[in-house]
Amino acid sequence: MPGVVDINTVKCVVIGDGAVGKGDFPRDYVPTVTFRLVSSLIAKVFDNYAVTVEVGGQKITLHLLDTAGTRPTQFAHCVVFLLCYAVTNRTSMENIRDKWYPELRRYSPGIPFILVGTQVDRRPAGASTGTGSNQSFVSQSEGLKMAKELGAVSHIECSALTREGIREVFVNAILAALDPKKAKASGNSGKSKKCLIV
Repeated sequence: MPGVVDINTVKCVVIGDGAVGKGDFPRDYVPTVTFRLVSSLIAKVFDNYAVTVEVGGQKITLHLLDTAGTRPTQFAHCVVFLLCYAVTNRTSMENIRDKWYPELRRYSPGIPFILVGTQVDRRPAGASTGTGSNQSFVSQSEGLKMAKELGAVSHIECSALTREGIREVFVNAILAALDPKKAKASGNSGKSKKCLIV
């Protein structure tokens, strides 16, 4: 059952395979949002970031937890998840379906989540539509299909390098936490190329 959401603060846990860039997009978004590193353990157990984003004229702080070995303990009080895979690594997407989504549902049933494809700047142009010949890349349509199959609130592709889609990740995480049904319904048009709402 989803927790009660403080209108000014949203706790979000970021999960996915290692080296998919899930820890990069909050760090690399510094110039355009108020951002601070809350804590970082030397052993890299988890990073805790706070990003303040304006949504609907209101400033809301999104606390992002990038977990490593302590995942289930970090799930407590989380109101939205980001399930991340790299569009350059098909195995990382398969692990969303086979490992990360089942873990999420086991420990946090009913909590909304967003499927996030990272490193979109590294995918060749033809691969984004599923017409490319390199099967190691995940196409945009494959990401959208998986998001629908798993029941994600939205599917967003982003790049920490170019900052494309990063703000959409943060805003959609906040909207999903505050009102997942409304966030899902308002996004059905899927107008943006890199921000596809299911």
